[in-house]
Amino acid sequence: KSDPQLLDNAIEESLRWEAAVQSCTRYAVEDTAIAGIEISANDTVQCMLGAANRDPEHFPDPNIFDVTRPNADQHLTFGFGRHYCLGASLARMELQIATTVLLRELPDVELDSRRTLLPRGHEFRKPPALVISWRSSPVI
Repeated sequence: KSDPQLLDNAIEESLRWEAAVQSCTRYAVEDTAIAGIEISANDTVQCMLGAANRDPEHFPDPNIFDVTRPNADQHLTFGFGRHYCLGASLARMELQIATTVLLRELPDVELDSRRTLLPRGHEFRKPPALVISWRSSPVI
């Protein structure tokens, strides 16, 4: 809240931290090997996007939420290459607008850490609710 320049990076770190889509299924188009594991053409490959976003070789201290993370935007939350999500730009724009308005209209808003609800779901994850609180009354 104190540094509006961090908003874009905070959004990217949020996307990295808890991807809404945790996995996707792909099919190998040719025989290959990944990390010594043989994969034959037409084999089903389960890509774990959420795990990739916590890869310690790419994200130092991956289990720490850090809005100043220099490579926060290098996550795979929206996929990659030809399978990149068509709605990624729209999702980022919605996050940018919603967060900006929320912080402007409710400057004292904060997550209620006493009532944190963890995301649910296997492939598509989301918290059942977002519990917030604020110290002052909103001006509407």
